[in-house]
Amino acid sequence: MKTTARDKWLMALIPALLTGVVYILFSGQAAGNALTAARAGEKSAEAAVPAPSALAAVQKALKAASDSLVLEKLRAAKLLAAKPPQAVAEVEQGTGTLRLLSQVVAEHKLSLIKSEKLTDGKTKGVPESVLTLSKTMAERGTRPQPEFWLLKIRGSYQNMVAALQSLDQATLFIVPISVGMELPAVPGGELEWSLTLWI
Repeated sequence: MKTTARDKWLMALIPALLTGVVYILFSGQAAGNALTAARAGEKSAEAAVPAPSALAAVQKALKAASDSLVLEKLRAAKLLAAKPPQAVAEVEQGTGTLRLLSQVVAEHKLSLIKSEKLTDGKTKGVPESVLTLSKTMAERGTRPQPEFWLLKIRGSYQNMVAALQSLDQATLFIVPISVGMELPAVPGGELEWSLTLWI
């Protein structure tokens, strides 16, 4: 049998046509699968979007949490800025003691020349036993950390004795540690007193 030119062309085109048909069938099926997957993804995305009412509830909860956080921050700032009650009591007690000392000096017609808080390096005039006792009391927490003060006062002997008796009757913690007297620099002048107190 003799093959004609037409047969040759058909034999050449049939594999190409078959390949084209297979390609169209399989690519169409892949495209259909992709379209189906895209539609499924769109449906799941739509399902994941909350309803407007649910979104409003979430926004309300977030606002409440934010307001609560702001209030907690303000409360924390106040607590940090505030002194502990014990520290406030110690300051009030110290201020009240110094105020009482000023009143006693004025009531007994004495003149306060100088008042100085004695720091660790300046407690030379305080007996060692008193320093030890005050440190022990402070460590046990029986009273605030002790302070030693040196007062320089001018006035008569009788007025100074009366002032010391007033301090002895005071309800606040005031302990005279030492009293020193210097004669006046000029005849007829007032006596000068050095009074060391534990307050």
